[in-house]
Amino acid sequence: MHDTTTHQASLLVKLQGAASEQRRLSANTFTIGCKPDNHLVIDDAVVSGHHARIVQVQAVYFVEDLKSTNGTLVNDKPIERHQLHDTDVITIGRHRIIFRDSAPTITSSVDNTDSLDHTMVISKPAPSADT
Repeated sequence: MHDTTTHQASLLVKLQGAASEQRRLSANTFTIGCKPDNHLVIDDAVVSGHHARIVQVQAVYFVEDLKSTNGTLVNDKPIERHQLHDTDVITIGRHRIIFRDSAPTITSSVDNTDSLDHTMVISKPAPSADT
């Protein structure tokens, strides 16, 4: 049986010309763009109306570019869809968004790793005298 704790990843938002801001990813889908219906609104001409989104699939997060005009970068590489890892930097225009995920490690209540380190000897049964 696995022991897991629920967690929430967060974003450190560094918008050009503004103070840094921490945002929790509380929804399974977090949208980014210049339109007011986004979770993170970036008022900038280089940012599309619905530019990108971050989706959570179980304990894994992905960022997806939503066919934006100027694209989305992760760690300075253009992406269409990318699995996020702790400290990945999402760049939209001149704005940087740092993904933070301190996901708990999954621990098992039964440790079977010791049994994997032992050598097992399998031998043929001795021939019987009847054959």
